[in-house]
Amino acid sequence: MEKGYVKLSDAVAKLLTEENKDKNLGEVSEELNTYLIEIKDLVESNEISYDRLRDEIQKHIDSGENTRPGSVAQLLMGCVDQEECPLQKEKATDISFIYEHKTNKIIPLTTINAPVSEDSYCIIYINGDPETIKLESLMELEKMGFTKIKIKHKKPSGSEYNTIDIGDINSMLNKKNGFDRKKTFIIAIFLVMLLLLYLYRN
Repeated sequence: MEKGYVKLSDAVAKLLTEENKDKNLGEVSEELNTYLIEIKDLVESNEISYDRLRDEIQKHIDSGENTRPGSVAQLLMGCVDQEECPLQKEKATDISFIYEHKTNKIIPLTTINAPVSEDSYCIIYINGDPETIKLESLMELEKMGFTKIKIKHKKPSGSEYNTIDIGDINSMLNKKNGFDRKKTFIIAIFLVMLLLLYLYRN
């Protein structure tokens, strides 16, 4: 057993049970989320190797098995290929999160959920269109003190992450806010026109 941590084989086995493997991160228990954080800590501290993590995952899931998009199983299957693993080692100053569509929450993959320096990036892993990330979630990151974001996104059926590097979260929020206001204004005009058309006909 790794000192101070749950045993890796036990953690992976529990995460990939029939009951848990198809759940999104927002649906699993706090205990299972803690397992993911501890596994990432073990990888980052070099207490376990990617080879060992991959071997444990492959014991419990078939690489050819279809996994539910955004599920625990899909997240861990990405770790069979080191390059596509959200539990991979980031720069020491970067903090990793997963974007969970069902709850529109950004879930930390580490015990630290604030920037550790001015150079800290918030790394967000998302399955799907990065445009679906809610404004409120990005504002939450700003409140945590982050000024820089990297969004690593992939198609739900894909395996390769693409990266969007956002050097200034404030400019992104302002742009997104402006787009939302413009969209609201257009919808309001459309509704007014429909109302006028209705009144004209009656």
